[in-house]
Amino acid sequence: MQEDYVKWGTRIFIGLIVLGGGYEIVSYLGALGQYTYPPSVVNYRSTVIDGHPVFEATLRLNGWDAGDTDLSAISADMQDLIKHELDAGITDQSMLFHISGNVGGGYDDYGHPRPTALVGAFDLTYSMDDLKRIDWDHTTEYSLFNLAHVSNINSSGDKVGKKYCEANHEAARVFCDSF
Repeated sequence: MQEDYVKWGTRIFIGLIVLGGGYEIVSYLGALGQYTYPPSVVNYRSTVIDGHPVFEATLRLNGWDAGDTDLSAISADMQDLIKHELDAGITDQSMLFHISGNVGGGYDDYGHPRPTALVGAFDLTYSMDDLKRIDWDHTTEYSLFNLAHVSNINSSGDKVGKKYCEANHEAARVFCDSF
């Protein structure tokens, strides 16, 4: 009789382990199909601006003085976002990227952290007509920047753009003409 309780207890215990493991596997496989936004993306939304649908995203620069390497990373993240929208079949909206960076931070004389704030550098806008025409196997960060309409440049954004363009003016000439 006691052996029956042990057998049933063992079966229940093994069944719970199998169920728990199965749940973890299903959860993992379900997460594989979900899109993960690039790390520079602070926020994003679909909205309507002047009566037109727009995908709007704010991307954060790693640092104001990183120059061409930071904008290269931002370009890769923008490509990732654009391809995701196209692959999802969302082709009726333009795309607006707010390129931003942190100001403030560090520590005061007492060792307390100073607050940081996210400040816009400039905006890049793309028409969906242009984005649908891109041959993604042969595009570069420069051509992606060249297709953008650059606007809302502030002094920090001007500095970042000029630093990027010092190294990349010939390849990104249309983009660089904005700075």
